[in-house]
Amino acid sequence: MERERGLIGRLKEHSWIDAIRHYRNKSDIVNGLVFRGKRDLDELITIAEKAPDAEGRKNIQEEIFTDEKIQRLLIALLRTTERRTADPRRARLAALAARVATEKIMSQYEIAEPQLALRTQNTRVLKDAGQICSAIAYKLGSEYAVSRLEAAYRLERHGRNKKKIESKS
Repeated sequence: MERERGLIGRLKEHSWIDAIRHYRNKSDIVNGLVFRGKRDLDELITIAEKAPDAEGRKNIQEEIFTDEKIQRLLIALLRTTERRTADPRRARLAALAARVATEKIMSQYEIAEPQLALRTQNTRVLKDAGQICSAIAYKLGSEYAVSRLEAAYRLERHGRNKKKIESKS
């Protein structure tokens, strides 16, 4: 396999800091990466929406979106950071993934389980799990927003107190 060049190739082998160290204009690198990432993600979404599950003997969806690749993507997106602080963005993504996955599992379960009573009980548990995930993500997001506002307020107050002290001198 040929070695990739550029930033993506470096990121596969090094940390973010080591990968961008050689670039002079880091904001151009970041902007380019964001542009490329959005474009590539949009293309993958189009393939997922439009490509058939099977074309002849090949299953296009299965070849592109393998279990291993999707698992790696989810783990990378939802990874735990080194800091033990609230991470509302990843919590929202996790809740969204749980909700979408729960809906899919419930629709498949209706096909697999003909017994309505058993199906109703189990789908209720799945719905509750999805709602709990959403509630946790909302709580984290709210607490995070409040803590950011409080920090901004403390900084602003500190700035005003500093000006008062300087004006008295």
